[in-house]
Amino acid sequence: NGRALPSLEMRTYYAIARSIVSIGVETDQPLTDWSLSILDRALIAHPDDQWLHYYKSKILLKSGGALEAREHLLPVVRRQKRASWSWCQLAQTWEETEPAKAITCYYQALHVAQKEDEVLKARVQLAQLLAIQARFPEATVQIRNSLECRQRKGYRVPGELEQLVASTWY
Repeated sequence: NGRALPSLEMRTYYAIARSIVSIGVETDQPLTDWSLSILDRALIAHPDDQWLHYYKSKILLKSGGALEAREHLLPVVRRQKRASWSWCQLAQTWEETEPAKAITCYYQALHVAQKEDEVLKARVQLAQLLAIQARFPEATVQIRNSLECRQRKGYRVPGELEQLVASTWY
């Protein structure tokens, strides 16, 4: 299709980063340190690679470095501004410190989403943030939309959504 495929070297870097994201940074500290050193060297060699920055931001976010994660994620969001996943990831970097910004990012993710089921998790996270801010009517809309889509598609209802449904304000 005229798209360039990543080299074997880049695919190796991506695989290392994905494995750390999936197993968690706290699981095996020596392995995590080694992986982060590999990823840092890859970023030095390929500073414009959006996926290296994306994986680095995910790793940093899991280890509690939201500010640094956001710095790595901003170039990705600029390139992928029409992708809901990039806005969801950016929202996660704001959740702890500035929930209003996180809410804005989640709304942007909903706005740019191509399919309704790609933002189901984002709707739940958005509803949780809205509920914390006592914005119950907005949270109710997100919960209903998420439940309706899940029922139509036959998806299971996650525990976080069940908790929101069981809350007194809903």
